[in-house]
Amino acid sequence: MQHSLLSPILVACLLSAVPIKSEEDYGMYYYTFDNDTLTASCTKPEPLIFRLMVDFLTMVKSESDIAMEQCVLDGKGPGFTSPPLFARTIFAATTIAYNTYARYSQYANPATIYDEWTRMSQKQQKVPDCIYIYGFYQIANFIMPEQMTNYSFKQKYENTFHCNLTEILANADSELGLVQRDVDQLKLQLKTDGFNQEGCYADATNFRTINPPCRFDNRSTVAICRNFTHTYNTIWNYGEIVKTDFIDSPRTPVFTQAQQARPFSLGRLYDYLAPPYFEAPAFENGTMMNLTDQFLYLTNVQKDLGADNDKPKLIAEYWADGPKTTGTPGHWQSISLNIIRRLCYDNDDALKLLFAVSAATYDAGLAAWQNKRLYNSVRPATFIPTEYIDDSFQHQFVGMYCDFGDIVGWQWSPYQEDHVITPQFQEYISGHSTFSRAASFILEKITGSPNVPGNLSVTIKAGKSLFQPQCNKSNKACYRQCRVNSLLDSENNYIPKRDVTLGPWKTYRDIANEASISRIYGGIHVTSGDIQGRMVGQKVGEAVWAKVSALFNGCVRSSHDRFRPCSRVSSDGLSSI
Repeated sequence: MQHSLLSPILVACLLSAVPIKSEEDYGMYYYTFDNDTLTASCTKPEPLIFRLMVDFLTMVKSESDIAMEQCVLDGKGPGFTSPPLFARTIFAATTIAYNTYARYSQYANPATIYDEWTRMSQKQQKVPDCIYIYGFYQIANFIMPEQMTNYSFKQKYENTFHCNLTEILANADSELGLVQRDVDQLKLQLKTDGFNQEGCYADATNFRTINPPCRFDNRSTVAICRNFTHTYNTIWNYGEIVKTDFIDSPRTPVFTQAQQARPFSLGRLYDYLAPPYFEAPAFENGTMMNLTDQFLYLTNVQKDLGADNDKPKLIAEYWADGPKTTGTPGHWQSISLNIIRRLCYDNDDALKLLFAVSAATYDAGLAAWQNKRLYNSVRPATFIPTEYIDDSFQHQFVGMYCDFGDIVGWQWSPYQEDHVITPQFQEYISGHSTFSRAASFILEKITGSPNVPGNLSVTIKAGKSLFQPQCNKSNKACYRQCRVNSLLDSENNYIPKRDVTLGPWKTYRDIANEASISRIYGGIHVTSGDIQGRMVGQKVGEAVWAKVSALFNGCVRSSHDRFRPCSRVSSDGLSSI
């Protein structure tokens, strides 16, 4: 049985001002469910929130590809194109949808509460489509107005649902007027949540990395970096990478103001710090591993990336969630969308699931990035070339479309896209691991089972690698050659040579674990960074579930803005709440 997001994406293509390209661009959203006679196929129409979120993720992905925010074009800041900022953008959209639902619910509490908040008359308990769409549009337009205009979102939904999405003044005389109150309150929160949206998300704390940018053009430039870090004893500290023709100028570490942001459920962010960098276990059972050995371990992992028809490479690519994607938070939204269809959720349950998962990735981003800023730890892409500058390593990655070969230490590079090499933020802890463990925990709780219904898998078609796809020499837009051997190219040395299936993942934890291990395969994180991200993500997931289950059940807030235990809360999923 197959369920995919391809159908709504093609619909969006027909209705939007900007066409969506092809299925391959949405590989991360395309899953296959195993045949499962115990889980009935859903024949109901897709919930409204499903359609809204698919279109919303399309626009987030577009912004990640080509920034359209005027403040970015004016050079005022980075925009929202980094994982925690993706998470915040998605969380804002699901929050207004959930708050609208709460107004019509008999007992659910909104995420955004204020003195004038009231419920709708109980004569009407189903939220009209246009009411949902109005609030969703107003918040989406507040965050990314250029993309909303570019994709003709307003015109599309006004024409399809016969709505009027023109902003009105908040009032208590109409349903739209009450929803506008919620919109205004959420906008106020977004303006003061510590992300600095009005300053184009730039860090106003004047954070600076200890090490200067390091140029990785040749042994001499790498030696300059090594000499600096050894002179000032900063070998374990983060520094940006520069490489001619790939990363021509130093990038700025993104979202270093995490400690100032307002969490959803975490209380004090300080309570979500990972163990000190040099004291962190490298395994979930608490086993330690020398930090230097953890970095060297990545060179051994890289030797085996070609195993099983390049499957480890494809895992690293599939979960990379870098530029031109919606990031890991968006990836977990797409997984959630597929689960919604498999479990045949109606709109109420679907939006609660999307809201809860987005809350988990939002808080996970804050928890992970405060650790990154605090520990300011070095990436493998810097540590291995500088610390093992003249060591020999066998069968290592030397470039896209190249055969793996023997290298000297200063030449070592992670298996990542040429213009990425390594993310522009610190190593410890892994954001992927934090996001994924938190999101998977919420999916377990929301669905009432640790198991994925019918299992879940994704198939990478032959020649459809995200990093090394097949492309003929006649196609100048995508044709590439190996940078050390021009005889190897995208026409012949592409991957995979035959279809490769990732999964099937039987549990939500299985999905999260593969997202985590992908960063080891990609040479992005050492094992302690991965494992401690998982541990922090687990704590985040538990905190988020405690709060959202209380919200869903209408529990009363305490004086500390937390929710008391609620007698209605159950661990059996949405069916019980």
